[in-house]
Parts: sequence; C-alpha cells; structure tokens
Amino acid sequence: MGLSLLSLPVLAQQANFSTLTLEKGFDSSKAFVMGYTGGTFSLANIAKVDSQNRPCIGYGAAANRDHLLVLKSDFPKLKLLVESDEHGTTLLIKDNKTKTISCVFGKAAQIQAENWASGEYEVWVGSIDPGKRIAYRLKAESVY
Repeated sequence: MGLSLLSLPVLAQQANFSTLTLEKGFDSSKAFVMGYTGGTFSLANIAKVDSQNRPCIGYGAAANRDHLLVLKSDFPKLKLLVESDEHGTTLLIKDNKTKTISCVFGKAAQIQAENWASGEYEVWVGSIDPGKRIAYRLKAESVY
C-alpha cells in the first residue's frame, strides 16, 4: 500500500454495509461481504489520486465507508476484489493507521498489495456513473 498524494479529511464513522474480519488462514470461499453502489458522493473528495498516481474516481453513497476491513494479523499479500455483473465499479481503500489510499476501477476492480498490517481499513465501492445502483460482492483472497 502506498502513500496518498492528495487527500482531504473524511469523517466516516459508520459503514453502510457489513464488516469483513480476516485472520491468518481464512477460508477465501467465506471471505466476502455484499452491498450495492449508488449515490452522488465523488470518491475524489476522499483522494484525487493514490500512491501509484492512479485516479480515485467514481461515486458512492455519501462519505460513509461501505465496509470496514479488519485484519487480525499481518498479511504478506492480500487481494480485495469487486465481483459484479456490471462494468464500471470502483474500489477505494484507506488504511486507518497510515492514512494510505489505494484506488482502482474496472469491471472486476481489484487491489492486490503486499505487507498488509493488522488493523482497520475503510473500504468504498462505487460506480463510474453517479447514482448507478450495482449489486456487488467484495471478496478477499490470500495470495501466496
């Protein structure tokens, strides 16, 4: 996970959907949460770009995060991916310890990174088009 180059403070107190808690050796087939996109809150209000200079684009339902990701231990490699039947999903992850932001968009938006530290991460899943409602499954996979 890299550093946020441009970010604005966002107070996201509660998640719109459920929390995903992962421990070492988790079962990938059971490591998912579900939700839907919708809303006109621009994710660029959280960060314009991430540490790899990727744009943080798309729209979500207000400033509240969609999910909280809780890692009970460190993970050398981890992948989070959005599964949906639609094109144009976006994924934004904020590390609550380091304030690092990672962003990506696409049909199967996914972020795979190394050295995930234990702790809490805020997750937003959005759509490229404002107000577009897309049902999705946010899945975690341990990568070896």
